[in-house]
Amino acid sequence: MLAELGHWTPLWYSSNGHDYACLSSSATANELTKENEPTLGTWFRPTLGMPSTAPSSGANAELDGMIIIDQLTLTSQAKQLLSKGEFSELTSAQVSTLNKDWQLYPQLRFYASQLFAGAIMIDNGRAILINTVEPYSRDSSLDAHFERRLPGMPSSYPDARGKYGHFTTVLMQSDGVKKLVVGTRTCNLLVTSSIRLDIASVNIGPGTSHFKPSENTRVFLDAESVELANENMMNERTIQAQDMLSMFQLKQVRSKFDSLSTYTMCRASSRLSSPLELQPATIWTLCEDDSAQTKKSQEKIASSFFQLIAQKVIVRGHNASLELQEAEAIFAQAKDTAIGRTLSHIKQLFVQEPSITIIGNANLNSLLFNLASTMTSALRAANKSKMEQMKARAYV
Repeated sequence: MLAELGHWTPLWYSSNGHDYACLSSSATANELTKENEPTLGTWFRPTLGMPSTAPSSGANAELDGMIIIDQLTLTSQAKQLLSKGEFSELTSAQVSTLNKDWQLYPQLRFYASQLFAGAIMIDNGRAILINTVEPYSRDSSLDAHFERRLPGMPSSYPDARGKYGHFTTVLMQSDGVKKLVVGTRTCNLLVTSSIRLDIASVNIGPGTSHFKPSENTRVFLDAESVELANENMMNERTIQAQDMLSMFQLKQVRSKFDSLSTYTMCRASSRLSSPLELQPATIWTLCEDDSAQTKKSQEKIASSFFQLIAQKVIVRGHNASLELQEAEAIFAQAKDTAIGRTLSHIKQLFVQEPSITIIGNANLNSLLFNLASTMTSALRAANKSKMEQMKARAYV
């Protein structure tokens, strides 16, 4: 980073309601901050909560952003991690792209998630790095898990233009937790993993408890993620957000298993969280968690069944079907538990036919919903373990 490489000190000059960012030698910085002339303006060393809440423009904006990231890198609990990346502030042009219609640009779901993988959010002296993010369209015909628009329900929709354009960052109460959501007029993105940069704190799962955004939140994007996102946007035929195992790119949903959008490979992760053992656990991936135990738990057996379902849909799309013989090995491992009984009920769907369809199958969907519900405690426990592993990797 500039400040570290050049042994410079970030400074902020405030005069007549205007703020100016600059770099200086330590000696000059000490002199200027010691001898202030209030009538002319005030020099001070920036903190994480500085500078002004609105991004600057032109060259000053670039310097402003560089100083903020440099200062964060020098003081961060995850200093070594940040020093490996380059960051630039979110632009109105990027937000304009995010606001395009997914009907016209279906690759946007892969662009949006990759764009924010590894991004930094800063607000009121707090900073987080986004590790994993999932995109959802506002169009109900494109996404079965679209953000509902019923009266009284929380919304991430940007009514008016903000400093980046039609863009918001909000905490939304849903399913008993507060979810960190990025919103545009055509989609919203759910953060499912993040780390604090100013203190040692990790959140993994649908809820975010260690960061509260506001209209003043500033967003800085990882340079590598921006490049990869642009590649996704240029490729109209892309079907996945990242070079990653397919199951780890499925969203952490637990319903709508009869809808094709449920099986879209659009979840994206940062460099830090790309190792499989650090990614948020889902119904699709729980069976992949490495363990010293040689015998699979019933929850992992259920996860194996979800993997089988997803693999069929990813390959065959609307025409996906499941044959009884393909699932027999999984059914054979079921015990007399809630999971085992649900798997037994699913097996009964094959009584009339040797195979069943997946998309549009309401009976199968209902049973899969029940199966997913029985995995909640196991997923929570898996994510708790991953948080400890993440702390060990991030704060060194």
